[in-house]
Amino acid sequence: MDERPRCSEEGCNNAAQKNGKYYAKQCWSCGKGRLAKNRVIPPIHERPFCKVEGCTDRVTTATGCRKDGTAYLRKKCWQHIQYDLAIKRGFNSITELVNSRSPYRKHRKTYCENIDGRLGFVCTTTILDEAQGAQLDVDHRDGNKKNNNDENLQTLCASCHRYKTWKEKDTRSAKRKDYKRMHGIVAEAL
Repeated sequence: MDERPRCSEEGCNNAAQKNGKYYAKQCWSCGKGRLAKNRVIPPIHERPFCKVEGCTDRVTTATGCRKDGTAYLRKKCWQHIQYDLAIKRGFNSITELVNSRSPYRKHRKTYCENIDGRLGFVCTTTILDEAQGAQLDVDHRDGNKKNNNDENLQTLCASCHRYKTWKEKDTRSAKRKDYKRMHGIVAEAL
């Protein structure tokens, strides 16, 4: 049962937006500074193409809308907007920009480090371009998300990362792992 207060807008019965430990008076869609109720967003196929020469993607919308409810359309697609932002902030690519926002993702390499067989098998995943770099994760070797030392971080492809997480039970809390290690309790594989 949802105990959150309801939106104060007449006719809206959505749950109020949570803002930290407090609740706003309105839901996300009715909230001030968010989106207008009568916002008209043109479907993707009706939007113009990105102004970057050779790009075949459609433009994206900006936050907010005009008084008549029509959405603001940007002049570029999302990919080119992100690329411009990366260059403006001194990065060479979108991946560098995204990785810079995290305490550990900035250590992400462009290949799976399991090519040396550290997980008991050799990874054969090939990352061809930057867009596929999203398939690479930074893994904490000891399973502790707060330990962001260089020696504790390794880059794994999505498949190797899922396998390592399952094999070493990384989703369990550190205290629970230490308790099992101290008392010699070995979890059996399913």
